[in-house]
Amino acid sequence: MITGVYQIKNLVNGKIYIGSAKKMSARKAGHICLLSKQEHHNPLLQEEWNIYGRDNFEFTKLLYCDRDMALFYEQCVIDKFKPEYNLCPSAYSSYGLKTSDKAKMNMSRAHEGVPLSVSHRKSLSEAYGHSILRQQALVKIHQDQIGAKRSEATKEKMRRAWVIRKSNARSKP
Repeated sequence: MITGVYQIKNLVNGKIYIGSAKKMSARKAGHICLLSKQEHHNPLLQEEWNIYGRDNFEFTKLLYCDRDMALFYEQCVIDKFKPEYNLCPSAYSSYGLKTSDKAKMNMSRAHEGVPLSVSHRKSLSEAYGHSILRQQALVKIHQDQIGAKRSEATKEKMRRAWVIRKSNARSKP
């Protein structure tokens, strides 16, 4: 395996993308495949690939390095050249990357209906200080009551409780 830092350069306008890979030949093939299928994770690169075509992009291996140093050298090159196609300013994480509302919605939809493991539910309960299982049970109870006929006295109690909750919520900083 050849590990190192590479660039993808637009030969028309000179814009570049900097990346690192454990196996650069496979990474190049992956970029070309995704760009050709219009499924690349980088919309800026994808848009210009669609405009200028494959022949106007060049994949260049910039340096070879140990696997442990790839991200370090990638960051050095990003800092030096300020590549226009890189969405994130850091090679180490996606911190600083702006997630679009559409992407957030897609991520949310992807997780809908996926059951949480017991350990995950327990860690959420500890983190938020309440029982997720209890909350799910309350939702089930409320779903069972949809369309139920309530007496006027019950409706009045519910209205008072709602007013109290609203006034308490407003008084908190």
